[in-house]
Amino acid sequence: MKYVLVSVGTRGDLQPFLALGRRLAARGDDVTVTAFASHRALVTDAGLRHAPLPGTPEGTLWPRGRAALRLALSQPLALYVAQRMALRRAAPGLARALAAAVTPDAVVVAGTVGAGVAALLQRDGHPAALALFAPLLPAGDHRATLMAAGRLGDGPANRALSGLLWGMSSGFTSALAGEFARVTGRRPPGPARVALASLPVLMATSPAVCPPAAEWPGRVIQTGFWAAAPDARVSDGAGTRPLLVTFGSSPGTDVAREGELVVAAADRAGVDVLWQHPGASTGPRSDRVRVIGAADHADVVGRVRAVVHHGGAGTTATMLTAGLPTFVTPLLGDQPYYGARVRALGAGPRPVPLGRLGVRSLARGLQRLAAGGHDAAAAALGRQLRAEDGVGRAVDALDRLVSRH
Repeated sequence: MKYVLVSVGTRGDLQPFLALGRRLAARGDDVTVTAFASHRALVTDAGLRHAPLPGTPEGTLWPRGRAALRLALSQPLALYVAQRMALRRAAPGLARALAAAVTPDAVVVAGTVGAGVAALLQRDGHPAALALFAPLLPAGDHRATLMAAGRLGDGPANRALSGLLWGMSSGFTSALAGEFARVTGRRPPGPARVALASLPVLMATSPAVCPPAAEWPGRVIQTGFWAAAPDARVSDGAGTRPLLVTFGSSPGTDVAREGELVVAAADRAGVDVLWQHPGASTGPRSDRVRVIGAADHADVVGRVRAVVHHGGAGTTATMLTAGLPTFVTPLLGDQPYYGARVRALGAGPRPVPLGRLGVRSLARGLQRLAAGGHDAAAAALGRQLRAEDGVGRAVDALDRLVSRH
């Protein structure tokens, strides 16, 4: 069977698709992953075929210019408008690349940006599905939606606002779907939200972390996280390991300032830190801080005892699956939700937004992780997540989808 996994996003957006692709390829399926050229090595190292997308994640997903980026990051509505404009500019090139990658006999699994393309294919008789790495669908239960991390309570208000959020998220796929229809000579897709209404959804989240909502339609299958099983997990001797600090690929990061913050906080907390940043130098910053560049988090988790990170879906899945206590420093999107869920599950302290993170608050978070108060809850949650086999459930769901076509 041929599969095309459509990832139009950052490394964190790509990692779950690689976990799925490896499992499909291991049983003999032919798997192609669409991803930006900068991600080629990640795809090919996973043993998968790479279909390159034009541009870069930064240029495609974010507004141009530092001033525009700062404004967008400070105002959610401005960020939404800026990202839709950026995706509209990139849509013609992306559509041509996807049209070349998607063969008539391929099963397509797409993330949010490619969801409209998947909906078009499904409408025209091709097996296709949407993969969600966070609970974006409308729900009244605050644990099952990204809205306000519970501040609205449960009920109609949360349901209404989460519905609005889903409608806005659907808008990210509109321009690409329209261009794909034009390039391939298909009938126009119509409103994105309508086009997505019948598309099967693989909710690649764990029910232990993101409880399912009663409102989710029957076409939604919650599989569990698509996280590669870590090679080594927290075990005996974990107390001698450093703490990992990584803020992911968040836009607008000032590497020099981030390095000064990590060094000062580690010295203040009196803990050893492994600081991971793709753009950082590899030289030591202090006796307590060691620096690494780009790295697969699944290969790092066995070397650390706890982690500070931004709360992205892929990073959260990897760290919680490894059983690591986690201090989340969210910036945007699904990150505040995952920070709130980590705290609610006892796997980490109260999150602190990245924009408000300072030496004192980071040092306090490091000290709380080092004290071990979250170790037991995180370890128990990790055991539960490793037993779920979200990738295996996703493969089973795709087999059922294919059998119906």
